[in-house]
Amino acid sequence: MNENPSSSPSENEIDLLALLVNACKAIGRGIAIAVKGIGTGIMACIGFCVRHFFWLLGGTVSGLLIIILFGRLSEKMYVTGEAMLTCIGTPLQDIETEIHKLNQVILAKNAAVLASENMLDTDISLIQSLRNLSFGFGMDIDNDTAVDFVEYNKAKAKNIYTEKTLKGGSNGDRIVKEPVQQKVPGLFFLKMETEVTALSDFHALGQAVCAYLNRLPQLQSQLHLQRLEWEARIAEIETQKSLLDSLLRIEYFENSRLKAASFAQGSDKLTLSDYKKNGSPIDYEDLINLTDEQARLETMLAKTRQVVTIQSNFVPVPASLRVKKVWVGLIWVGIFIVSALIYDFRKPIGQYIRQQRQK
Repeated sequence: MNENPSSSPSENEIDLLALLVNACKAIGRGIAIAVKGIGTGIMACIGFCVRHFFWLLGGTVSGLLIIILFGRLSEKMYVTGEAMLTCIGTPLQDIETEIHKLNQVILAKNAAVLASENMLDTDISLIQSLRNLSFGFGMDIDNDTAVDFVEYNKAKAKNIYTEKTLKGGSNGDRIVKEPVQQKVPGLFFLKMETEVTALSDFHALGQAVCAYLNRLPQLQSQLHLQRLEWEARIAEIETQKSLLDSLLRIEYFENSRLKAASFAQGSDKLTLSDYKKNGSPIDYEDLINLTDEQARLETMLAKTRQVVTIQSNFVPVPASLRVKKVWVGLIWVGIFIVSALIYDFRKPIGQYIRQQRQK
């Protein structure tokens, strides 16, 4: 039995089918209006182009002439490139700090400071061509001390290791760290962005930046101290080698004497005396290790006559100015289009201006 006899079930129910039909009709009307608006806009553009064909033709031709003229007058081009450098005797973080300081002056476009303080020993017009300097770390991912990729983001240039537990049996377990990503020591990359007239200027700027790093007193002091340490170690190795050589000669003559005495007694075996038992055993391997270390240090001394050394020169990658030239032409054509629109709506614009003056 219905509790409210005055209302019928049809009045309380929603006709979903009718609602769906009305929604579809509304969407169809919206699409039709959009298509009509797009068609009207296209026809209006075509009519505008037909009415002002010679205006647009003149603007386009003059825009192309401006692009060509601008290209001939502006000989500069954007060039970017990076070089690999080594700094065996100087910490990488110090090199990075100095490059960051130099880049701050470059970003401030303070070429006068660069020239007055003799930071870059080159022409001021060439200094103004510098746009940006970036310091990059050489990263190794397969533990072969070779560069696999360059990372210019300092936050991502980190040494990453994974720990593995090796079962050692009775000796206990051992935790071994295996490198997943690590910085290549004594090596970095320098990326330079410039706006130069010739590639020779780009190379000159690269050499000027490296010469600036090599002239810095604080970096030269660190390199000098490191070279003194290596030279002192080489002198110490020479002393140790001389001492080992003397001991080896003594051991050789002592063994020869013992061997001769053994043969004289009718024995074919060499009886060692207490000389070798009481003293430290002398081995040719110690002399070989010292010689290898000396050769390594002498090689490093020969390679570190300067703070930084270019290993692979700056490889320039020119970026065309075509985009900037096209924008100049488009702006010029846009001026013609705006002028044509003002001409089309000159009457309503003039009427609006007169109304504003009357107020």
